[in-house]
Amino acid sequence: MVSEYVASGYIYSANCGWINLGDGIPGNHPTVPTLPYYSNTSATDFGVNVQSAGTVLKANLRGYAYGANIGWINFESQGNPQVDLGTGAFSGYAYSANCGWINLGPFSASVVTTSITPETDSDGDGIADGFELYYVGNLTTMNATTDYDKDGILDAAEYLADTDPLNRTLGLKITAFGANGSGTLATITWTSQLTRKYRIEKNDNLTTPWVIGEDDLSPTGAFTSRTLSDTATDKRFFRVKAFRPRAARSPIAPRTETRLTGFLAMPAPSRRAVLTSIPTRAFTSSAKEPSQAALRRATRTMASTLPMAARSRVARHR
Repeated sequence: MVSEYVASGYIYSANCGWINLGDGIPGNHPTVPTLPYYSNTSATDFGVNVQSAGTVLKANLRGYAYGANIGWINFESQGNPQVDLGTGAFSGYAYSANCGWINLGPFSASVVTTSITPETDSDGDGIADGFELYYVGNLTTMNATTDYDKDGILDAAEYLADTDPLNRTLGLKITAFGANGSGTLATITWTSQLTRKYRIEKNDNLTTPWVIGEDDLSPTGAFTSRTLSDTATDKRFFRVKAFRPRAARSPIAPRTETRLTGFLAMPAPSRRAVLTSIPTRAFTSSAKEPSQAALRRATRTMASTLPMAARSRVARHR
């Protein structure tokens, strides 16, 4: 599967056998990782990292995978392997010295992850470990009630919107709003991240439940705008929510969504901020994995290709 910072699990090929993308615990630490990414410097800390691609709903896959039948497989920039955060589909090429270039898709078929999951939150503060390690290097500085950059947006909310918790000028907010005289058209512009999707909700009186105006909106860059049409009114309220893209194509694949309320926009001159986190909803299912015997065989084979010092580390982790 693919999480926010690393990939883990196995890809199977009839010709190549099982290919190990990593154990999901970067930093060579038995419980809590000390780094958000695999270091790829030893047999106990290798794997494929998930990194920003700078394009909408795409992430680069970089690092090393291992197959007992074909050895090390390099996910590097020349082949530009990527994962689509909306569908879970892989694209591009990985390189094996023994096999050459491996096409991950699109072709007649593509590799598709079973899930794109939130990163581990080992301290239960609502912020992924990788997010905390990336920005502050530990799991104690930020928690559910802190606001590191003092911008009025809690660090947990910055994580949900994938904004920088160290920069008070960045955050999910509506930056422009306009409506025609009858209220039938409203244009909303907000700050956006390439790793998130968005939903606009509306309410005519704030005493009834919010309803969806537009949903599943992909970002267009640092700012995203939408124009909504509706019935005439003398007032209407809007808010923007950010959520992680839905994972994978399979109907039985795990899917996780997190959302953050953005800013409330009003036709009236005044505007007030509303920041409310929405609980995570998670749906899980099982996926087929190689047997323990197969894993032990793969580990022994992998260890035989490494220097002696690295082999001893593998032996201790069997």
